[in-house]
Amino acid sequence: MLGCIFALGLVLSSVSVVGQERKERKITDIVRTSTPPVLDGSLNDATWVGATVIEDLHQYQPDDNGVPSEGSIFYVAYDDDNLYLGARLFDSAPDEISARQMIQGQAVNLDDRISLIIDPFNNMRAGYKFEINANGVRRDGVYSGPERTNSDWDGIWDAAAAIDDDGWVAEAAIPFKSLNFDPNNADWGFNVERSIPRKKERIAWTSYDRDVNLSSTGVMQGFSGLQQGKGLDIIPSISASSSRDFVTLADDSQTDPSLDVFYKFTPNLTGVLTINTDFSATEVDDRQVNLTRFSTRFPEKRDFFLQDVDIFSFGPVTAYGPQGRNGMPFFSRRMGLTDGGQPVDLNVGGKLSGRVGPLNIGLLGVNQDSYTGRKGFVEASQLSVARVSANVFEESIVGMIATEGDPRSNLDNSLAGVDFRYRNTRLASGRTAEGTFWFQESNTEGVTGNQSNYGFDFGFDSSEGFNGQIEYEILEQNFN
Repeated sequence: MLGCIFALGLVLSSVSVVGQERKERKITDIVRTSTPPVLDGSLNDATWVGATVIEDLHQYQPDDNGVPSEGSIFYVAYDDDNLYLGARLFDSAPDEISARQMIQGQAVNLDDRISLIIDPFNNMRAGYKFEINANGVRRDGVYSGPERTNSDWDGIWDAAAAIDDDGWVAEAAIPFKSLNFDPNNADWGFNVERSIPRKKERIAWTSYDRDVNLSSTGVMQGFSGLQQGKGLDIIPSISASSSRDFVTLADDSQTDPSLDVFYKFTPNLTGVLTINTDFSATEVDDRQVNLTRFSTRFPEKRDFFLQDVDIFSFGPVTAYGPQGRNGMPFFSRRMGLTDGGQPVDLNVGGKLSGRVGPLNIGLLGVNQDSYTGRKGFVEASQLSVARVSANVFEESIVGMIATEGDPRSNLDNSLAGVDFRYRNTRLASGRTAEGTFWFQESNTEGVTGNQSNYGFDFGFDSSEGFNGQIEYEILEQNFN
């Protein structure tokens, strides 16, 4: 009964604040170009002469809505195939520009950098972030929540940058083939940001409460005629290994082919087929020391599971992302790994995910090979997940999830759950209100009772003044 009472409180709260005054969003028009730029770290191309110009930026850290210490001009254009971004970043001391990172895909947090945030559905719930440092190093990620990015996602795009006497310049071309979007939606959520680490200064076109995320985007309007080609990506690979036991002098070799096929049935609904998937295409995990009773959860690296990863997120969100809480109904790294952390082949898998109107749909099924783990022999198993959610109000989500199968035992296991995430960043007080209610129950063969996990959280957040949050959760001992 306690859970039901607090769930009702969240619903009443959402009704009471929806009608309050919203903060105005910046709006600008995007320009179509017929001459794609050459990405060479200069802005001499004709593309930038007629592009949309954004220079009404402000400082949001350390001073909220302060005047930037350095000038910045961003240029935006597009054609049928690509979104183009150019930036002139003036700097009064170009010798002090920080450009340490030289490895593509690695963190650029300590470097002078620019960021592009786009929300192709303009719903403040799903989008992409692209970063470029002064060396032209690219870093990207997909939003797994309004404020969190999953940097294990890798899109296909190109960029260039160069430091000169006036500061530095950056250019980027982002193919629409790399994005999920609604071709009938002419207005995208959009933002650009600049960071100057030596001054601890961050500058943006639009921000909210000293932060830049999906909830604080402006609007770039006028997109039309965008092309995604055939929407087909075929990624074959092969891994080969050999070993020798120097005691018995026995040699062993192994060759494993694999295949991933991505096909867009519509521009925002993607099907994926994977055959003989393993971890051979991923880098080694960072070492972690675990002093808790819960399993360590390493980030997902496989493209098959990273496709629309945000859609499968369930229940409460934390500052540490989906890996930062216990009681998760679905964590993809449990598929294809033994309880001792050894890779297990996924013989075949299929996935359908994307967005249809206000609905977010994720269906996944894989056949995992048999293996011998710490607890003995585990038979080949069929594993499946179904997640459906709907966008409600301005920034909230209500949904359900169901799972079937256990990748680490021979016992039948299933789970069903519902959740409601409330979020409002447009309160008249300038604060952000967030809350979550969730209930899920597992059903494990041979187990009766105490298989539920449920709870709620609700709070108000702001960069200044009073902040508060209340949380309550029950994780019963047989929940699995």
